[in-house]
Amino acid sequence: MKFVSLVPLVLVLMLSKAGDSIEDYCLEEQKFKETLGEALYNHIASDKNDDKDKSYRKISLKSDKVYKVITYGSPETKEALIKIVDQKDSELVLTEIKRLILLKDLKVTPNYEGCLKLNDKYIIIHEKVHDDLFSEKMIGMFKGLNRVKKTFKFIQIAMAIQTLHSKKLTHQSIRPYNIVSVDPEMTDLRILDLSYSKEIGDSVNLGKSDY
Repeated sequence: MKFVSLVPLVLVLMLSKAGDSIEDYCLEEQKFKETLGEALYNHIASDKNDDKDKSYRKISLKSDKVYKVITYGSPETKEALIKIVDQKDSELVLTEIKRLILLKDLKVTPNYEGCLKLNDKYIIIHEKVHDDLFSEKMIGMFKGLNRVKKTFKFIQIAMAIQTLHSKKLTHQSIRPYNIVSVDPEMTDLRILDLSYSKEIGDSVNLGKSDY
């Protein structure tokens, strides 16, 4: 009787289970400092990002305290977009992180940089963004565009959604404050907030209800 090693099968099973826990993605304090730097960690951990703090800003008047842009570091400063979520919503965080990793560098979302577990919160870190389409600044800039440039913006958003669908995902919540610009001139638009996105099958009809 020929002996068949079970080691490859065990490895396959182990790998298939890897990454199924939020703990596999969100870093503890020391690992986060080593990966993304002490300056970013110290700023987030200080928990002083309120409306009176100049190092914090909303991306529009519509945005709530889930998303915020922070400025950190000295003397050279950097910016990042962070999303703060209660640990009770760990499944939503896990879903979003998996989606963000899948879409990294595809110009669909602001690029994912990492996740920090801090006290009773998970903090998702993105590359910096400037404003969303609900902000007064972006509304003003959009009104100043001619028809051709406005059409190009809609095409850009549609292409991002098409890329999302090509990865067998549907967003579920496309709206102005979930569309952000990663540059100040509104030339590079991305889609935000994939926590409620869903996987879709080949037979799904991508009609209005699937967005």
